[in-house]
Amino acid sequence: MLKHQGFNKVKHIIFMSGLIPNTNELPQCLRSRLECKDILGAYGVPVTTLRAGLIISAKGNSYPILKNWYPMLVFI
Repeated sequence: MLKHQGFNKVKHIIFMSGLIPNTNELPQCLRSRLECKDILGAYGVPVTTLRAGLIISAKGNSYPILKNWYPMLVFI
């Protein structure tokens, strides 16, 4: 994608990621988010990273987590 001839017209990249704990021992899924951000930024185009606490998607892991939390939230 980055080698595509139209990439030089990109002025800014908005990268949607998730919260990442401040630790050196990250699981692969979180390390890959940081790596993607670094790769995008290496091409000289400004990158803004938006970090969401929960990203709800059809194939994501956040929906089952939220579904399990919901009954407990009634008591909180």
